[in-house]
Order: sequence, then structure tokens, then C-alpha cells
Amino acid sequence: DPPLEERNRRINLPGIFDLQWVPGSLGGSCTMVAIALADGSVQFADALTDGKVVDLSTPPCEEYMALTVDMLRHQDELMFTSSYSDGSIQIYQVAPDRIERIHTWHAHTLEAWVSTWSRSRGTIGSIVYSGGDDALFQAWDVRDASQEPSRRFLDRKTHQAGVCWITEIETHPHMVLTGSYDQNIRIWDWRNTSRPICTSQHDTGGG
Repeated sequence: DPPLEERNRRINLPGIFDLQWVPGSLGGSCTMVAIALADGSVQFADALTDGKVVDLSTPPCEEYMALTVDMLRHQDELMFTSSYSDGSIQIYQVAPDRIERIHTWHAHTLEAWVSTWSRSRGTIGSIVYSGGDDALFQAWDVRDASQEPSRRFLDRKTHQAGVCWITEIETHPHMVLTGSYDQNIRIWDWRNTSRPICTSQHDTGGG
């Protein structure tokens, strides 16, 4: 394998909590990243150039910080969900020249540590998972842009500390993995969410 190339390029930004590759092309670039920032905004930058190639960002806010961002390209639409320190979740639709917010709701009583799209067949683009410092693990139906998302699932008893990560297991449909500050990793079966099917404790040094 060729050696990794160091690129001495820097962009001055507020504190970065999360970043993720943008699937496909945006603004003519296939190396764009979305960045969740401490000023409450989500900005886009090209990882292989000296800065932003598209003037796209959500407005900054003094009242909260953007903690995570999760991109999704589905049916020719580019969207992202982001979670915030005030407990809210937001969903945006992205076009080459604008970002439009289509949902915002208060999902958690404390910091919303994570929101992520379901990518399973039948739920891709319609279900968003969320986890927060209040130890809640939830799933939301976001299909109807004219109404506030409805809760499809809520677990408030299993995690003994904040839920800080949620991801589906690509090779096993219906399987969802959660990470928590209680240092337990749990695997859930979306078809029966009464309790996780597997729990494993690891000394992660945190969440």
C-alpha cells in the first residue's frame, strides 16, 4: 500500500464534536465532510482542499452545541440528522446551494448525545434513533414533514448512564448496537425491543 499523504491544510473552526463523510458528490466534490460544531452549527468542508467549496452551514446558536451529525443519501435526496446539547434533534435536507430544516423537536431532557438514521430495508429515510444523557434510547418516525416526529420506541430502564452511540449492524438486519457511559455495549433486535438480546461490559474508559 502507498504511504498516507500528509496534507498540511487547516480550517479555523469552533470546537468539533463530530464529523462524517458526505455520501456521493456535493458542490462538485466527492470528498466533503459534515462537521458538528460547538457554536451550534453544522458546516461542510472539503477534506482535500484549503477549505469550504460550498457555502453551506446551519445557523450558529448561543444556546446549544451540535454534538453529532449523520448523513444519508436516499432516493436522490441528501439529508442529515443532528443532535444538540439542549436535548433537541434536527433534520435537514441538503441541496447544492441551500440547507432546509424540515424537522426539529425536543427529544431528551438532557443533552442529546447521538441521533442516527436507520438504514434497514423498509425504514431507511423514515426512522431516526436517538440517545441522550438522560439514558433514554428512542426511535422516531420522521416521514411526515408536516408533523412533529412520533416516537416509535422508548427504552428508559436498560441503560444506567447516558446513551452515547447507536448504530445498526449492516450484516444483520434488525440488529442495533448501543454504547453507553455505563460502559456496556448492547445489541438489540428491532423486532423485539423489550430488552437487549446481548450485553457486554468493557472498560472503555468512558462511553
